[in-house]
Amino acid sequence: MRTQSSLLGKVAVALLFSLVLSFLALPVAHTNAATSSPTLTALPQLTQIQQWLKTGSQKAPLPSALARQLGSVTQSNFQSDACREMPSAEPVARGCNFGDLSSSKVVVLYGDSFAEQLIPALSALGTKNHFRVVAYARLGCPFANIAISNWLGTVDQGCATFRKNVITEVKTMSPKPVLVLLSEFIQLNSPTNHLALVPVANFVNGVTKTMQDIGSTGLVTRVILGVPQTNGLPATCLAKNLSNVSACALSTATAFKRVHDLEIKTALTKIGVKTVNMSTLFCNNMCPVVAGNYFVHSDTVHMNAAYATVTATGLGTLIGCSSVGYSKAWLSANPIFSTLLPTLSSANVQAQCQVANNAPLA
Repeated sequence: MRTQSSLLGKVAVALLFSLVLSFLALPVAHTNAATSSPTLTALPQLTQIQQWLKTGSQKAPLPSALARQLGSVTQSNFQSDACREMPSAEPVARGCNFGDLSSSKVVVLYGDSFAEQLIPALSALGTKNHFRVVAYARLGCPFANIAISNWLGTVDQGCATFRKNVITEVKTMSPKPVLVLLSEFIQLNSPTNHLALVPVANFVNGVTKTMQDIGSTGLVTRVILGVPQTNGLPATCLAKNLSNVSACALSTATAFKRVHDLEIKTALTKIGVKTVNMSTLFCNNMCPVVAGNYFVHSDTVHMNAAYATVTATGLGTLIGCSSVGYSKAWLSANPIFSTLLPTLSSANVQAQCQVANNAPLA
């Protein structure tokens, strides 16, 4: 759409007659507006979140309530669940329960700290929609079946065993989970060179192996991606720009430049792996570090826990949107998606879901 807008603009400039020029300027303005503010009015909470993001991308002072919290922003992602495993821990794969603890309907969340950061949102969704969330997280240990060096610059010798144990637990749950969500830091480092990234092809192959292991029993899976990076610690940038929070916002292209989510989503789609694109929770043309009265990030790569909680409905909407294109029979057999997005059968909702599913990742 940006390419189309640019082309129309060049044509308009080239025209010699002012009447024709003003006529062609109208669709140019319309196209630009659609690019920065996609029509998501039928999707629960997403329009509100997009407005928050738009406000955070405009020149304005940091709200005083947030200014008082600047000292505690860093590492404010959710990280207090008792079952999180560190690289040095025994790889026992102990799950923690959230959401509706009395429910027999289970949604599994598995990954590293990128999965862990979603627990506040999924717990809220589980409480509201009566499902239990069972979370497995080992920091620096990807769900993809590949070896990496973690943020400590070491290779976690227990990671492969942890992954195997989690998959065994998930496959033998009774009743079986209604959905398995997987999330991890995609900018993974090579096990032989901490400064080099794992090639995307290697990551996709690792995901394929894990999906084959999990999906062999017919479990429904989704890979969650679409979390942009900031340019340094948000708290540091905001402290230097208290009168203008927009100075800390990045364009979508810049925020996703080092993340490779688009390339990975494209590769996963080719092998039939479904994804949940979270980028509409973070970007509206620009990707700010403040949205409404909330900090978006805790550090350069993780969500702020309070923001994860307040955008829970939006995450549920995006998970629901990931089922667009499936038959009515399939959706009836997998009602978790219409539970999270009750209007899923609407043609208008499905069309807007496609917009959200394809929101920019570069």
